[in-house]
Amino acid sequence: MFDMTLCIIWRNNNTVHMAADSRLSFGSARADIAIKISREYYSIRGADQGANRGAVIADGDVAFCFAGSGSGSVFMKESLSGILGELQAVPGWHGVSFADTAGLIFEAYKIITLRLTAAIFDAGFVDLVVAGLCPVQGDYRTFICKTKVIKSGEGATQEHTLTEVLSDQPSHMFIGNGAPSARTKVDALGRSPTSRDLLRILKEVIDDPTVPGVGGAIQYGFFDKTTFATRGILEVTPGDDVDPSQIHYWRGALDLRDQAFEDKFGISYPMIALDEFFP
Repeated sequence: MFDMTLCIIWRNNNTVHMAADSRLSFGSARADIAIKISREYYSIRGADQGANRGAVIADGDVAFCFAGSGSGSVFMKESLSGILGELQAVPGWHGVSFADTAGLIFEAYKIITLRLTAAIFDAGFVDLVVAGLCPVQGDYRTFICKTKVIKSGEGATQEHTLTEVLSDQPSHMFIGNGAPSARTKVDALGRSPTSRDLLRILKEVIDDPTVPGVGGAIQYGFFDKTTFATRGILEVTPGDDVDPSQIHYWRGALDLRDQAFEDKFGISYPMIALDEFFP
């Protein structure tokens, strides 16, 4: 369904990781500007009692990973922004597991997908992965929201599904049109891939001209307890002698080492170095 993207979601070392490229496609036109991995704070509290807010039952980050429509990704994330931090649970009526939080996100996913695809058709479809630390199970849980188009003589309908994935560790999954190439590279390893392997494979697919829908800088995030920590990429342009102009701090389309940024503020956004994964 998607003519762009390679997203990799994996579980090992008792946490969940997400990584993606930055390419956004508009037919044959492309721009490496998309942020496909992000987070949103959520909080579930008991019912308010008059002017007294209910006690917090569970809170933390929801990690989001998007593959598909850039418009759909933005609208889904922004529609939930702020709302997830104001959830209330009535004892005996509402559940508070991460599956319940994912279920709320899924309801928003269905509404926005139906309305957006009614306007822009196939360009509105998105696969959405959400993950978080479950306060009931005490473990990370990951879910994927997907849409399947069912065609018949009377037209086409949509079937929306919410499925739990990555229940075992180590385990991984690929989304997007770069997935077949990534799977081939994993199969060639002949073993379960490490985090280093998966990030290296993502970089190789980004650099592969036969997969034009995947490109741009890597973006990456992982869970540290209840916090989903995103990271930019420190990259050094190859050359005989490294000078400051060859050092880049990428966050999607933005090179935070660009002089235009450094003239305004110092930016301490955390980075990982590609050399850590591709020595």
